[in-house]
Amino acid sequence: AKPDSGPWKLDLSDRTFHIIMSYCGNRSLRKLMFEAYYGRASPSSTRLNRNVDNIVEITRKRKSLAKFLGYSCFADIVLQSKMARKKETVQEFIETTRSKLKPIHDEDIRQLTAYVQEKSNKPKEYEQLQAWDVAYWRHKQCRDLYSSLKIDPLQISRHFSYEHVLQGLFNFVEFLFGVKFELENNFDEQYKWHTDKGDNINYLGTTIGHLLIDAFARPNEKSELCIGTAGRDLCQRHNILPIAYLNMSLPRIEGTATLMALSQLKEMFFAFGRVLQVLLTRSSNHELSGIRNLEADALDIVPNFFLQWLRDPNILSYISQNVETKQILDSSVYHRALNQVDHHMISHDILRQLYLSAFDLEIHTNATNYYDAMNKLWSLFTPIPLHNRDFHPCSFEQIYSEQLASAYYSHKWSEMIACDLFNAFKEIGINDKEKISALGKRFRETILARGGTISMRELFREFRSRDPSYEYYIQQLTTKF
Repeated sequence: AKPDSGPWKLDLSDRTFHIIMSYCGNRSLRKLMFEAYYGRASPSSTRLNRNVDNIVEITRKRKSLAKFLGYSCFADIVLQSKMARKKETVQEFIETTRSKLKPIHDEDIRQLTAYVQEKSNKPKEYEQLQAWDVAYWRHKQCRDLYSSLKIDPLQISRHFSYEHVLQGLFNFVEFLFGVKFELENNFDEQYKWHTDKGDNINYLGTTIGHLLIDAFARPNEKSELCIGTAGRDLCQRHNILPIAYLNMSLPRIEGTATLMALSQLKEMFFAFGRVLQVLLTRSSNHELSGIRNLEADALDIVPNFFLQWLRDPNILSYISQNVETKQILDSSVYHRALNQVDHHMISHDILRQLYLSAFDLEIHTNATNYYDAMNKLWSLFTPIPLHNRDFHPCSFEQIYSEQLASAYYSHKWSEMIACDLFNAFKEIGINDKEKISALGKRFRETILARGGTISMRELFREFRSRDPSYEYYIQQLTTKF
């Protein structure tokens, strides 16, 4: 095999699949990759690799367990310990969001189809877009959108150097939550492997935790961002402070600043929200500290809440500075890049996740088999036809072999709750720094300090004085910029 002429061997990892779907101009190869990826563990697989019998048996046993314990369905067992509490609440959330987004998604697909027919050499082949077409042409349309809006991603990234963004994050957290990060060069070496920075975090002069950051990629090591608590969680009984690790894979070039794209900024803000969950917990028991004992549908609320702050142009004063001119990025350019380009066709992504959430609930509530559930729900969420070799339920391991059975909705639910919490800050006036800081301290003392010790449902009510509302989330998703 030769690197430039092949033949090449492609694996079916998520990373390879998404790269082929987004960047491969060969439609036949995209279709082949799609069928192979979504044909994993399907009825057409070899006997030892088929999952059909397994998922049918798993579903059957879960229904039997629910009946034995006196529940109407397995979803009722799972949801009684979640923030949402009832399947009807989750179904209402999914349906309300779906009904508002579906017309937008239909129009997005119509516009994408028109774009493809204009740009393609074979427009008749694209009268009906297929599932393996969307990501590729969406990416090309997005690039053209950058050009039409006169947005240069490289020039934007020159306003976000890693060191300045990190220090800006520290300063913002100090303003919002009243805690301060200080460099600690003498931190215990047993917890440091290739660590670039070790920081103490303190409140009122008292050290309350430690953060270790490993930001840069190294050959043959980590290849993606990850956030962990591999050190330890808080346990006041034994005088143990929490340690959080923030591991990233930013490229380092000696003598030059490490620049961050908007996608990397979003990853870092999300990750930093997780870090704060670990460091700002005040539970006296190890088992209830950090993200331990949080409901599955509350786990990502704080990371998504922190991510919401990227929507506030005021955040630029903390994290933006051109590496040459030292100027802050123009807020209008930032607004266009984040909202018009970075969120391009976001309805497609949201509805995909809502479909999977609805499928999960259907399987654990009503459906007799995955095929019926898939066919019942598919067209409600997308105008893209369901391919006859698309067996995605057979590799939907999150609901069959992991922890999200009847709880896959948690991803979008966390976003909705985070949006509602962020709106509390908007309601008092996002530019009123004194009020924002005061509300931030209250957020720290309720949502962050006590998460895991009390149901997030009760903490939300304490902070917002009401139950969650879908209004702000749907408004954010449907607003045209």
